[in-house]
Amino acid sequence: MENQSPFRQNKPENMEFVPSLKGLVGRLRLEIAGEPRAIVDVRDGAVTIEEDAEASADAVGKVDSEEDLVKILKGQLNPVVAFLQGRLVLDGNVGFATRLIEGLRGGSPFQGQRLQHRKGA
Repeated sequence: MENQSPFRQNKPENMEFVPSLKGLVGRLRLEIAGEPRAIVDVRDGAVTIEEDAEASADAVGKVDSEEDLVKILKGQLNPVVAFLQGRLVLDGNVGFATRLIEGLRGGSPFQGQRLQHRKGA
């Protein structure tokens, strides 16, 4: 069985509009256990996920497990709690990263989706 990524490819039909992110522009690299996995690109509320995790980004969000990342993206784990517990580390433009993550909690395009986990990655 082929490993599946929890991130969608960057295609226009995969762009989601998140009203709580209107006015925000930038890119957040997501890292799991030190490995770059994806870029969250937001342009005035339009959010896309790119699997080209080596691309430049304004900030970096680091988690130790894919499970924590999925929970944060789906709004099931409060990012402030994750940060205080050391389960989420932000580098770079922390203000942008915080606003992006908090904005996703208010209208995450991931809430209704079943995200597949990579096994043995």
